[in-house]
Amino acid sequence: MNIPFNWKPIWLAACLSIGAASIIPSTTLAATRPSDVPAEHWAWKNGTLPWALDAHIIGSATDDTPIRPAAAVTEAEALDMLFHFFTDTQNEDLTGEHLYELAKRYNLPVAVSPNDHTKSLTRGQAARLLAAVKGYNYQTDSAIAFLYEKGLSQGKTEKTIEGFDAGSVISRVEFVQLLKGMADRKLDGTISTCPQTEGTHPALDSYRRTQIGTIQDNLRRAKTAYSTSDSGYWTDTLYRIAKQTTVRDHTLTIPLPTLGKDETITYHVIADNWHSGTYTSGADTLTFPASGNWSVTMIVSQGNRILGDLSLNSANHAIEINSTLIEKTK
Repeated sequence: MNIPFNWKPIWLAACLSIGAASIIPSTTLAATRPSDVPAEHWAWKNGTLPWALDAHIIGSATDDTPIRPAAAVTEAEALDMLFHFFTDTQNEDLTGEHLYELAKRYNLPVAVSPNDHTKSLTRGQAARLLAAVKGYNYQTDSAIAFLYEKGLSQGKTEKTIEGFDAGSVISRVEFVQLLKGMADRKLDGTISTCPQTEGTHPALDSYRRTQIGTIQDNLRRAKTAYSTSDSGYWTDTLYRIAKQTTVRDHTLTIPLPTLGKDETITYHVIADNWHSGTYTSGADTLTFPASGNWSVTMIVSQGNRILGDLSLNSANHAIEINSTLIEKTK
């Protein structure tokens, strides 16, 4: 299965219950599946397209208008999705050139010539747009680092600037998946004005390297990803969970930590199937039937604060904590 951006967090319309009383199913969405979206489409099964339809980010939740998920997204289409995504722009006039008047208001990096508004958007241009709407004037390489640091992408072939493949086009459903990732990581809400002065992402050089540093150095860097007093504790805890996650007798077993007040873990697992849910307390492990390669994502939150996140990938034995590569043995 080819998942765009190799992005690990997977959302299901409904969680597959594993019997623990503390596993809360995802909210069922009301969207009608468009005729050009198969029931087995990965973005329908994981809840991304139902979410986008219900939020009026792409198409409509109640009719059968084709949404062309695999088609290359144009710059104008991407702007339309972005402005429907943010609460302070979704009620603006988003027809015709009004899109570009709004883009100018927020100083977004868009094409000047109207002839370019309907050209296919590249992955690099998409990265620049997403950085810009969160208040960063970045050229392509820094914008890619922004996506990596926010946990929105794992790259196309590897988590490096080169591995992002900035020059290839991005499809409509891939762009929607990025917006869903922003919502999941609480980067939605209000749009920011992109500053006039160009900046450089502070972590850019780390994504130019082909070799990672020592595990301890990487763990220290991961502890600075979130500005909370719990970041160090959760970095160590998530690394312990990663090292203790095992597959035996075709069963993937993920150990669960003790959670404090108002702390929750949202998990997204690809094993034998798609699995997603929220853990609060009461279970020692999560278990899933496993066949072949598998991947795990866990996001620890306390209210609206993200305390830490973990991604595991059995294909390359990579462990990432707080969107920081800790170790990779293949």
